[in-house]
Amino acid sequence: MILTKSLVFFWPDGCFEDVHWKKDPGQIPLYFSRREFQTTIMIPIKNTTIAPENIKVHELLKKTFKPICQNPEFRFKWEIISLLNFPKVLPYLIRKKPDLLIVEHRTGPITLFTLLLYRLMTSKKGKINRMVLKYDLDPHEKVGTLFRLLHRLALVVFDIVIVESKCAYDLLWNIKQSSKIKIVPNGYLPHEVVINDDDREKVILSVGRIAKQKGHDILIQSFAKAHSLHPDWFLKIAGPIEDKQYYDELRDMVKNLGLTEYVRFLGSVSERELECEYKSASIFCLLSRYEGFNIARVEAMSYGLPTIISSAGCGVEYEKYGTIVVPIEDIDKSTEAMLRLMEDSALRKKISRQQLGGILSWDEVGKEIYKIAFLN
Repeated sequence: MILTKSLVFFWPDGCFEDVHWKKDPGQIPLYFSRREFQTTIMIPIKNTTIAPENIKVHELLKKTFKPICQNPEFRFKWEIISLLNFPKVLPYLIRKKPDLLIVEHRTGPITLFTLLLYRLMTSKKGKINRMVLKYDLDPHEKVGTLFRLLHRLALVVFDIVIVESKCAYDLLWNIKQSSKIKIVPNGYLPHEVVINDDDREKVILSVGRIAKQKGHDILIQSFAKAHSLHPDWFLKIAGPIEDKQYYDELRDMVKNLGLTEYVRFLGSVSERELECEYKSASIFCLLSRYEGFNIARVEAMSYGLPTIISSAGCGVEYEKYGTIVVPIEDIDKSTEAMLRLMEDSALRKKISRQQLGGILSWDEVGKEIYKIAFLN
């Protein structure tokens, strides 16, 4: 097969691990490779054991940087990584000359300057390619002067700027109006959908790394109040421990609330184990303090789980599909939402069906990006 077009998917602040093959850094390149694009993922640090035959993963930094992936205190100092990337990114892009360049997450000053140089250099050579920025943006965060300046520059550098929610779109639109800004939500891997039924266990499931951002303390306190009225229900929390101190605090909270037998921390789980948890639980609950676009809530909806989420990450968008959305850090409202679903199996089934109308598969996401990049 002769591949006539090429894609470089650049994640400038990323550490690519196995789990990312089922998220946007992996699924979007996989979609374009199926459309016969010669596909490369360009990444600072590669920490994956999976290697699809039709995708090249180009690692920018040396293997000695891999410990950064497991160091949450350092992972947010990515401008240092951008500085180390700088001498390698520009020559690589000029050599590859991709028809489509998709840049994932945010672009700091160094990365944006690098891409501006690339845009200017390729324009001079008459090579007209398409450059797309795919923001991972918490629409509720406060934006400062630097972010506003970078966003304005991004609208010069990129042909398209994609955000994952209407709230993020409004945030950028208020900084500078532009027809380049588009909304494309994240997706899920297609599978057989089972609407909530009576065979499910009396379990509330939450999925997310153990960090204060994810609001597990609010979740546990809310569950404690609901559990006092329905003592036959359990709470399961799946996700790697990112903040050990916070995890210890959660364990102490569970013990002090007398819920040791009813709250289970599953830790990191395999894809197959997570699928089993989605299929056996009756309710999904994620009470984050802040989010960009959380894929776990979409996965839960795709498995037919009625969902309770906080308003973080533009959660309000899902209310029209039946999802119960509660204010951030509101224990009373979260408890009320749990009780509504615990006590009404018909409502659980109704919400499960409604939610399916508000989510896209990764193939549908890829098609939308292709259409925006080449057909608009």
